[in-house]
Amino acid sequence: MFVAGTVLCLGLTVGGILHDCAFPPTALCSDGTYSSSSNHSGTCSWHGGVRQWNPDPWWEALFE
Repeated sequence: MFVAGTVLCLGLTVGGILHDCAFPPTALCSDGTYSSSSNHSGTCSWHGGVRQWNPDPWWEALFE
């Protein structure tokens, strides 16, 4: 069970990273979460609003 849980967790993590690379975030919300909203209306409305439009994706820091 531990191995299955670990594999699932790694799969979800890698899948999330690949998704973020293919579709980088369009906004950084005030609470630190990212959004890939296709329009500005309502983006980050449940996260305190938009802190920054078109931020550098979080994963770019891994390659610096």
